[in-house]
Amino acid sequence: MSPERLIAQLRPPPTFAEVSFATYRPDPAEPTQAAAVVACQQFCQQAAERRAGRKKRFGKREVLPGVGLYLDGGFGVGKTHLLASSYYVLPGERPKAFATFGELTQLAGVFGFAECIDLLAHYTAVCIDEFELDDPGNTTLISRMLSALVARGVSVAATSNTLPEQLGEGRFAAQDFLREIHTLASIFTTIRIEGPTTGTAICRRRRRRCRTRMSPHGPLASTGRPSTTSTRCVRTWPPCTRRAI
Repeated sequence: MSPERLIAQLRPPPTFAEVSFATYRPDPAEPTQAAAVVACQQFCQQAAERRAGRKKRFGKREVLPGVGLYLDGGFGVGKTHLLASSYYVLPGERPKAFATFGELTQLAGVFGFAECIDLLAHYTAVCIDEFELDDPGNTTLISRMLSALVARGVSVAATSNTLPEQLGEGRFAAQDFLREIHTLASIFTTIRIEGPTTGTAICRRRRRRCRTRMSPHGPLASTGRPSTTSTRCVRTWPPCTRRAI
């Protein structure tokens, strides 16, 4: 299977196959939830406009840098629901991708940094679920990758439980990678979603158990076929993050 076809399969998991902004039910007591819906809708519009570029003479178009949206909040506030809804609303003239943070970094490891950028450079947007920096290598990789994609007109939306400027804290010597972390933070407009969190401790334990089953070779085996022990296990574990987020 070609790299292009594999990346084209990056879509929201079955749990979120039917979601939309209309099916998201903001809590009236938490105005940040309704504000997040508006922010996601605006992101979709801006992403399409940026991808189209600015019209120039002789029918050419100037490439405009993409925009970034960062949904920050605890478990159970609907971040993944909104991210998947944004994916579906994005226009279909250009491709778009939805992946977990682990899937994206491992795809870059399988295909190579430069090739992964080339494969995604014509996309309207890349939606990244569960964004987190867990080691120095990923920090450098994702900072360079997203910066390059945004410069080529690709917009980026992400969900996380950590503010951009606090990424990596408690996981590695984040102070040694402040430049990369600040570069990532500058890409995004952060939207905080408040609300009661559900199943946080259970979800974290299950996520840890789930990660121990992941293949060290990433989401793709050396044959180019999806690995049965890859990060895809996160997508097919409804009691885990997909239920709580």
